[in-house]
Amino acid sequence: MTTPSVWTDLPTPLVGDKIPLTGPIQHYLARVLRVQVGDTVELMRKGHYIALAAVDALEAEAVTVTVQSVKELPPSSFELNLVLSPLKGKTSRELVSRLAELGVARLIFLNMTRSVARYDPSKIKALQTVADEGARKVGQPNSPQVLLASSWTEALALTPQDQPLLVFHEHGDQGLSDLPLTDKSGAFCVLGPEGGLADEELVWLGKQNAHFIRLNGPAYRAVTAGIVGVSILLHRAGEI
Repeated sequence: MTTPSVWTDLPTPLVGDKIPLTGPIQHYLARVLRVQVGDTVELMRKGHYIALAAVDALEAEAVTVTVQSVKELPPSSFELNLVLSPLKGKTSRELVSRLAELGVARLIFLNMTRSVARYDPSKIKALQTVADEGARKVGQPNSPQVLLASSWTEALALTPQDQPLLVFHEHGDQGLSDLPLTDKSGAFCVLGPEGGLADEELVWLGKQNAHFIRLNGPAYRAVTAGIVGVSILLHRAGEI
């Protein structure tokens, strides 16, 4: 049986610490997973630690656990950030969940010229929950930060400036195999809407020294291009 994992905002614990888990965590463990005394659970804090703990007591307001081991999380050697268009229906939720499983650092949504769906801050809050849950389910220690940018300039400002800017485009003049990624700390990728990036957006990105990347094969839909492109990049960087 897989050890259940929960996100916490608690400081790094010590072995032997007794921790009362309350609120949504208590509900999830006691009501949804129905853990029992003696069961082991995994406590995770983004970018800080993973701790194994044994369930000591089940009470109406808290699940009390005793920490058995603590592993500090080293920073990732490759940080992948993605700016992407909102997608219709539940497609964005599915894409966010899959990218969280893969270990993307930031997902920056931007209402692009040809975006059919349009997002506001309330939508982003819901997608952050989706990202946290997607990472938790597979034991990914760090879930991506989900953000909403108001412009292309703001989107680029939200990521480290030393990362290469990669634009997935069906008429790109470079393949992923052409990019020297091993000596870089990460990459910043752009995934446009189903209708593609507008001409003025392509011109602006070109002025930012973007690399226009083609994915060999058919003209993938946005959600497929995102998963395929990110997976190849992470593999090139030795992260998966």
